[in-house]
Amino acid sequence: MGQENAKFEENNKQLEAQIGQMKEEIGKFTAENDKFKANNKKLEKEVNKMGKENAKVEANNKLLEGEINRLKAEVEKMIEENKKFAANNAKLEKQVNALEGENAKFQENNRVLQENTEKLEATNNKLSSTVSDLEAQAEKFRTVYEKLKKENEKLAEVRDQMQEQLNGFQKLQEAIFSQLNEKMRAMDRSLLEKIAADIEMMDDEQGLSEEEFEKFLKRVPTHLKDKFHKIAQSKEDFQEFDQNKDHVIDSEEFGAMLDQVMKEEGM
Repeated sequence: MGQENAKFEENNKQLEAQIGQMKEEIGKFTAENDKFKANNKKLEKEVNKMGKENAKVEANNKLLEGEINRLKAEVEKMIEENKKFAANNAKLEKQVNALEGENAKFQENNRVLQENTEKLEATNNKLSSTVSDLEAQAEKFRTVYEKLKKENEKLAEVRDQMQEQLNGFQKLQEAIFSQLNEKMRAMDRSLLEKIAADIEMMDDEQGLSEEEFEKFLKRVPTHLKDKFHKIAQSKEDFQEFDQNKDHVIDSEEFGAMLDQVMKEEGM
Protein backbone atom coordinates (compact mmCIF):
# COMPACT_ATOMS: atom_id res chain seq x y z
CA MET A 1 0.00 0.00 0.00
CA GLY A 2 2.85 2.33 0.81
CA GLN A 3 4.21 1.97 -2.73
CA GLU A 4 0.73 2.59 -4.22
CA ASN A 5 0.30 5.71 -2.10
CA ALA A 6 3.69 6.95 -3.22
CA LYS A 7 2.67 6.44 -6.85
CA PHE A 8 -0.62 8.30 -6.26
CA GLU A 9 1.23 11.19 -4.63
CA GLU A 10 3.69 11.29 -7.53
CA ASN A 11 0.80 11.26 -10.05
CA ASN A 12 -0.99 14.01 -8.09
CA LYS A 13 2.10 16.19 -8.22
CA GLN A 14 2.40 15.65 -11.96
CA LEU A 15 -1.31 16.47 -12.41
CA GLU A 16 -0.97 19.59 -10.30
CA ALA A 17 2.04 20.66 -12.39
CA GLN A 18 0.07 20.04 -15.60
CA ILE A 19 -2.94 21.92 -14.20
CA GLY A 20 -0.64 24.86 -13.38
CA GLN A 21 0.73 24.85 -16.89
CA MET A 22 -2.79 24.72 -18.31
CA LYS A 23 -3.82 27.69 -16.13
CA GLU A 24 -0.86 29.66 -17.48
CA GLU A 25 -1.87 28.76 -21.07
CA ILE A 26 -5.50 29.70 -20.33
CA GLY A 27 -4.28 33.05 -18.94
CA LYS A 28 -2.26 33.68 -22.11
CA PHE A 29 -5.25 32.76 -24.29
CA THR A 30 -7.48 35.08 -22.25
CA ALA A 31 -5.03 37.98 -22.71
CA GLU A 32 -4.82 37.32 -26.45
CA ASN A 33 -8.60 37.12 -26.64
CA ASP A 34 -8.89 40.52 -24.91
CA LYS A 35 -6.47 41.99 -27.46
CA PHE A 36 -8.57 40.54 -30.29
CA LYS A 37 -11.71 42.08 -28.80
CA ALA A 38 -10.03 45.51 -28.56
CA ASN A 39 -8.79 45.26 -32.14
CA ASN A 40 -12.25 44.23 -33.34
CA LYS A 41 -13.76 47.33 -31.70
CA LYS A 42 -11.17 49.55 -33.40
CA LEU A 43 -11.86 47.87 -36.73
CA GLU A 44 -15.62 48.38 -36.28
CA LYS A 45 -15.04 52.12 -35.66
CA GLU A 46 -12.81 52.40 -38.75
CA VAL A 47 -15.37 50.54 -40.88
CA ASN A 48 -18.16 52.85 -39.67
CA LYS A 49 -15.99 55.89 -40.37
CA MET A 50 -15.17 54.66 -43.88
CA GLY A 51 -18.86 54.02 -44.53
CA LYS A 52 -19.67 57.67 -43.69
CA GLU A 53 -16.83 58.94 -45.90
CA ASN A 54 -18.01 56.73 -48.76
CA ALA A 55 -21.52 58.15 -48.40
CA LYS A 56 -20.09 61.68 -48.61
CA VAL A 57 -18.08 60.78 -51.72
CA GLU A 58 -21.15 59.24 -53.38
CA ALA A 59 -23.19 62.38 -52.61
CA ASN A 60 -20.46 64.61 -54.06
CA ASN A 61 -20.25 62.39 -57.15
CA LYS A 62 -23.99 62.75 -57.72
CA LEU A 63 -23.76 66.55 -57.39
CA LEU A 64 -20.82 66.66 -59.83
CA GLU A 65 -22.63 64.43 -62.33
CA GLY A 66 -25.67 66.71 -62.20
CA GLU A 67 -23.54 69.81 -62.69
CA ILE A 68 -21.63 68.22 -65.60
CA ASN A 69 -24.90 67.23 -67.29
CA ARG A 70 -26.24 70.76 -66.85
CA LEU A 71 -23.06 72.29 -68.31
CA LYS A 72 -23.14 69.86 -71.24
CA ALA A 73 -26.73 70.94 -71.99
CA GLU A 74 -25.68 74.60 -71.92
CA VAL A 75 -22.72 73.91 -74.20
CA GLU A 76 -24.94 72.09 -76.70
CA LYS A 77 -27.42 74.96 -76.59
CA MET A 78 -24.68 77.50 -77.22
CA ILE A 79 -23.32 75.42 -80.11
CA GLU A 80 -26.78 75.46 -81.74
CA GLU A 81 -27.02 79.24 -81.22
CA ASN A 82 -23.57 79.66 -82.72
CA LYS A 83 -24.64 77.70 -85.80
CA LYS A 84 -27.60 80.03 -86.19
CA PHE A 85 -25.34 83.09 -85.85
CA ALA A 86 -22.96 81.62 -88.43
CA ALA A 87 -25.85 81.09 -90.88
CA ASN A 88 -27.06 84.68 -90.33
CA ASN A 89 -23.52 85.98 -90.83
CA ALA A 90 -23.28 84.13 -94.15
CA LYS A 91 -26.58 85.65 -95.30
CA LEU A 92 -25.50 89.14 -94.27
CA GLU A 93 -22.16 88.75 -96.06
CA LYS A 94 -24.00 87.78 -99.26
CA GLN A 95 -26.30 90.79 -98.93
CA VAL A 96 -23.35 93.12 -98.27
CA ASN A 97 -21.52 91.73 -101.32
CA ALA A 98 -24.65 92.18 -103.44
CA LEU A 99 -25.04 95.78 -102.26
CA GLU A 100 -21.38 96.46 -103.01
CA GLY A 101 -21.98 95.20 -106.57
CA GLU A 102 -25.04 97.44 -106.97
CA ASN A 103 -23.09 100.37 -105.54
CA ALA A 104 -20.33 99.79 -108.13
CA LYS A 105 -22.96 99.81 -110.88
CA PHE A 106 -24.42 103.10 -109.61
CA GLN A 107 -20.99 104.64 -109.41
CA GLU A 108 -20.29 103.57 -113.00
CA ASN A 109 -23.64 105.03 -114.10
CA ASN A 110 -22.85 108.24 -112.27
CA ARG A 111 -19.47 108.42 -114.00
CA VAL A 112 -21.09 107.85 -117.41
CA LEU A 113 -23.75 110.48 -116.70
CA GLN A 114 -21.16 112.93 -115.55
CA GLU A 115 -19.14 112.33 -118.72
CA ASN A 116 -22.27 112.78 -120.82
CA THR A 117 -23.06 115.98 -118.97
CA GLU A 118 -19.60 117.30 -119.64
CA LYS A 119 -19.88 116.33 -123.29
CA LEU A 120 -23.24 118.04 -123.54
CA GLU A 121 -21.86 121.17 -121.94
CA ALA A 122 -19.00 121.16 -124.49
CA THR A 123 -21.47 120.69 -127.35
CA ASN A 124 -23.62 123.48 -125.90
CA ASN A 125 -20.70 125.87 -126.16
CA LYS A 126 -20.12 124.89 -129.79
CA LEU A 127 -23.72 124.76 -130.95
CA SER A 128 -25.29 128.05 -129.99
CA SER A 129 -28.40 127.28 -132.08
CA THR A 130 -29.30 124.39 -129.90
CA VAL A 131 -28.33 125.96 -126.57
CA SER A 132 -31.80 125.93 -125.11
CA ASP A 133 -32.41 122.29 -126.10
CA LEU A 134 -29.06 121.19 -124.83
CA GLU A 135 -29.53 123.06 -121.54
CA ALA A 136 -32.87 121.29 -121.07
CA GLN A 137 -31.24 117.95 -121.74
CA ALA A 138 -28.36 118.80 -119.41
CA GLU A 139 -30.83 119.78 -116.70
CA LYS A 140 -32.61 116.47 -117.10
CA PHE A 141 -29.32 114.66 -116.88
CA ARG A 142 -28.45 116.65 -113.77
CA THR A 143 -31.78 115.75 -112.22
CA VAL A 144 -31.22 112.08 -112.99
CA TYR A 145 -27.68 112.38 -111.69
CA GLU A 146 -28.85 113.93 -108.40
CA LYS A 147 -31.48 111.22 -107.99
CA LEU A 148 -28.95 108.53 -108.67
CA LYS A 149 -26.51 110.22 -106.31
CA LYS A 150 -29.10 110.26 -103.52
CA GLU A 151 -29.96 106.60 -104.16
CA ASN A 152 -26.28 105.80 -104.07
CA GLU A 153 -25.93 107.57 -100.71
CA LYS A 154 -28.90 105.62 -99.35
CA LEU A 155 -27.39 102.36 -100.50
CA ALA A 156 -24.07 103.34 -98.92
CA GLU A 157 -25.88 103.99 -95.62
CA VAL A 158 -27.62 100.60 -95.84
CA ARG A 159 -24.28 98.97 -96.60
CA ASP A 160 -22.66 100.67 -93.58
CA GLN A 161 -25.55 99.62 -91.32
CA MET A 162 -25.32 96.02 -92.48
CA GLN A 163 -21.54 96.08 -92.00
CA GLU A 164 -22.09 97.28 -88.41
CA GLN A 165 -24.55 94.44 -87.83
CA LEU A 166 -22.04 91.99 -89.26
CA ASN A 167 -19.34 93.33 -86.93
CA GLY A 168 -21.77 93.00 -84.00
CA PHE A 169 -22.48 89.36 -84.86
CA GLN A 170 -18.76 88.64 -85.09
CA LYS A 171 -18.16 90.16 -81.65
CA LEU A 172 -21.06 88.16 -80.22
CA GLN A 173 -19.64 85.00 -81.81
CA GLU A 174 -16.25 85.68 -80.20
CA ALA A 175 -17.92 86.25 -76.81
CA ILE A 176 -19.81 82.94 -77.09
CA PHE A 177 -16.63 81.02 -77.95
CA SER A 178 -14.90 82.71 -75.00
CA GLN A 179 -17.70 81.60 -72.64
CA LEU A 180 -17.56 78.06 -74.04
CA ASN A 181 -13.81 77.90 -73.46
CA GLU A 182 -14.20 79.16 -69.87
CA LYS A 183 -16.87 76.56 -69.10
CA MET A 184 -14.84 73.74 -70.64
CA ARG A 185 -11.83 74.75 -68.55
CA ALA A 186 -14.06 74.80 -65.42
CA MET A 187 -15.32 71.29 -66.26
CA ASP A 188 -11.74 70.05 -66.79
CA ARG A 189 -10.68 71.52 -63.44
CA SER A 190 -13.64 69.93 -61.62
CA LEU A 191 -12.79 66.57 -63.21
CA LEU A 192 -9.13 66.78 -62.06
CA GLU A 193 -10.22 67.79 -58.53
CA LYS A 194 -12.63 64.82 -58.39
CA ILE A 195 -9.91 62.38 -59.51
CA ALA A 196 -7.56 63.75 -56.83
CA ALA A 197 -10.32 63.54 -54.19
CA ASP A 198 -11.07 59.90 -55.08
CA ILE A 199 -7.38 58.95 -54.77
CA GLU A 200 -6.95 61.01 -51.60
CA MET A 201 -9.83 59.16 -49.85
CA MET A 202 -8.13 55.77 -50.34
CA ASP A 203 -5.94 56.18 -47.22
CA ASP A 204 -8.30 58.51 -45.34
CA GLU A 205 -5.50 61.12 -45.15
CA GLN A 206 -5.64 64.70 -46.35
CA GLY A 207 -3.45 65.60 -49.36
CA LEU A 208 -1.65 63.51 -51.98
CA SER A 209 1.42 61.47 -51.07
CA GLU A 210 4.12 60.71 -53.66
CA GLU A 211 2.52 57.35 -54.46
CA GLU A 212 -0.95 58.92 -54.76
CA PHE A 213 0.50 61.70 -56.93
CA GLU A 214 1.83 59.07 -59.36
CA LYS A 215 -1.61 57.37 -59.43
CA PHE A 216 -3.21 60.75 -60.10
CA LEU A 217 -0.89 61.40 -63.08
CA LYS A 218 -1.84 58.02 -64.59
CA ARG A 219 -5.56 58.87 -64.31
CA VAL A 220 -5.36 62.31 -65.97
CA PRO A 221 -7.81 62.27 -68.95
CA THR A 222 -6.30 61.86 -72.42
CA HIS A 223 -7.37 65.28 -73.71
CA LEU A 224 -5.51 66.97 -70.83
CA LYS A 225 -2.33 64.84 -70.77
CA ASP A 226 -0.33 66.98 -73.25
CA LYS A 227 -1.09 70.22 -71.42
CA PHE A 228 -0.67 68.59 -67.99
CA HIS A 229 2.68 67.00 -68.90
CA LYS A 230 4.15 70.41 -69.67
CA ILE A 231 4.35 70.99 -65.90
CA ALA A 232 4.26 67.44 -64.43
CA GLN A 233 5.08 64.04 -66.00
CA SER A 234 6.05 61.74 -63.12
CA LYS A 235 6.40 61.54 -59.36
CA GLU A 236 9.85 63.19 -59.71
CA ASP A 237 7.95 66.46 -60.18
CA PHE A 238 6.34 65.92 -56.79
CA GLN A 239 8.99 67.99 -54.97
CA GLU A 240 8.34 70.97 -57.22
CA PHE A 241 4.72 71.25 -56.07
CA ASP A 242 5.35 70.23 -52.44
CA GLN A 243 6.21 73.80 -51.48
CA ASN A 244 6.26 73.26 -47.69
CA LYS A 245 8.28 70.01 -48.07
CA ASP A 246 5.94 67.96 -45.84
CA HIS A 247 5.89 65.08 -48.40
CA VAL A 248 2.21 65.78 -49.12
CA ILE A 249 0.59 68.00 -51.75
CA ASP A 250 -2.19 69.75 -49.83
CA SER A 251 -5.28 71.42 -51.31
CA GLU A 252 -3.60 74.82 -51.68
CA GLU A 253 -0.55 73.33 -53.45
CA PHE A 254 -2.82 71.20 -55.65
CA GLY A 255 -4.86 74.30 -56.56
CA ALA A 256 -1.67 76.15 -57.57
CA MET A 257 -0.70 73.20 -59.78
CA LEU A 258 -4.14 73.23 -61.46
CA ASP A 259 -3.81 76.98 -62.03
CA GLN A 260 -0.69 76.28 -64.10
CA VAL A 261 -2.49 73.54 -66.05
CA MET A 262 -5.51 75.78 -66.74
CA LYS A 263 -3.13 78.55 -67.86
CA GLU A 264 -1.54 76.12 -70.36
CA GLU A 265 -5.02 75.06 -71.54
CA GLY A 266 -6.09 78.66 -72.13
CA MET A 267 -3.03 79.47 -74.29
